[in-house]
Amino acid sequence: MIAKLGVVFIMAVLSEEEVDGTSLLSVRGVMQDRTTTLAKNIEVIGTTSTRKHADSNDGRFYITFSGDDNEYSLDTGRNGFVQGQSDTWALSVTSGADLTKPTIYTKEHSNSPDAWIPSSIVIKKAGRIVFNANGLPAIIDGNCETDGLQWGGLFCAKSITFPFKEVNVEVKTKK
Repeated sequence: MIAKLGVVFIMAVLSEEEVDGTSLLSVRGVMQDRTTTLAKNIEVIGTTSTRKHADSNDGRFYITFSGDDNEYSLDTGRNGFVQGQSDTWALSVTSGADLTKPTIYTKEHSNSPDAWIPSSIVIKKAGRIVFNANGLPAIIDGNCETDGLQWGGLFCAKSITFPFKEVNVEVKTKK
């Protein structure tokens, strides 16, 4: 998807005419729409964890960036993500997108809820890494009723926004 910024140039000429003894000010002008394409070509590389049940069933996952109103599909072109495998997506994002603040999420589908455990998300611009999240302790799951721990200590959420911060809470009760 390529975002466009529209700019309108107006050239106007003011003139004064007299009609039936009344002075009229008229404006003659030309409007010209110049649309400028503003985009960053990037690569998003997602690697699926090698943990049990890390792969997804249908790959209905998306990514957005702070400063960009567009949603980008992370469709693999096959039936979901494969355990231990990397997938790469070439995207053209709005030039104002903050590549260091992505959000990855799934949309709830009543007939096909899905989950994905990515082990890393890397974003490259012009071949250079601009974002790298490794060792993610999270599962992105459409079945998360509430955010919390699930599946061997993984944080469960329908979406993850970076920078992702892990918080450990310890509760002690009296015996």
